[in-house]
Amino acid sequence: MPTFSKLKLSDAQRIHLRINVGCLVLLLWGLLISNYFFVSGDLSEAWVRIAERVPSFYIDNLRGDFFMAFVSVGAFLLSLKTFIVLTMKKELFDTEAYKKVHEKMSSGGDVGGLYAPLKQLNDYIYWAILMSLLTAVLQVTLGFFPYLVPVVICISMAMASSVYLVWSLVLVKRNLDRIIDSK
Repeated sequence: MPTFSKLKLSDAQRIHLRINVGCLVLLLWGLLISNYFFVSGDLSEAWVRIAERVPSFYIDNLRGDFFMAFVSVGAFLLSLKTFIVLTMKKELFDTEAYKKVHEKMSSGGDVGGLYAPLKQLNDYIYWAILMSLLTAVLQVTLGFFPYLVPVVICISMAMASSVYLVWSLVLVKRNLDRIIDSK
């Protein structure tokens, strides 16, 4: 039976795995903490006040802003995804200079296919869009329940979506730097 330490993963696969595990841990952490307070019965007076105030603060101040922000970001990325990927392909990955650099790098080891960085960017933008739109939907479905557990799920999902958005931005910057350096 293979173990995780013996799996041969590329750098992109390792980063993707770490981000996915991190987002899952963040979501589970929020669920465990919120469930601990309701299942254990060991609520001090201060935690009871927090458990009562957090949902009302979220509903009054955060839910609408989270919904608008994540719908806007998701829709914006959805409309620009094809443009970003095709522009990167045409301006960087289809140039002779990049192909020469890729040939030189691929002779030294496993660097993936010619379009591997572009595929990675495409995948992360896809996941950022999906997570953003799912977060927006959660804000107007699960976010209406005035209890701590749904609020923690909504906030955790917003944080996980933000991780995907930031990593997509990092990948776009890397590819733009490659375009600028190649000119």
